[in-house]
Amino acid sequence: MGDFIGLARLIAAGDVFGFEWRSTLWIPMFQFDLHNLSVRRSVRLILAELGNGFDGWARAAWFAAPNSWLQQRKPADLMSSELTDVLSAARADRFIAVG
Repeated sequence: MGDFIGLARLIAAGDVFGFEWRSTLWIPMFQFDLHNLSVRRSVRLILAELGNGFDGWARAAWFAAPNSWLQQRKPADLMSSELTDVLSAARADRFIAVG
């Protein structure tokens, strides 16, 4: 899936996210294993937990900002080492955002 069509399918399926800035679609690379460009399993699980209540900008901000559920650590920094905690934070933040 190393082409544009493959990426579009991943976005449409909700397996990865992007956001538009200055008329360009940006795809945060932390979503991919940099050795083979496959989607990280942890990202798929976290995005599923966040649900559809967050747009691309909100998702990018959620992953990049310090999170109170994670003792002010960033979800993107912990998704490999502390996935269970990140999933719990995503669940709590989804509940707060959309009920």
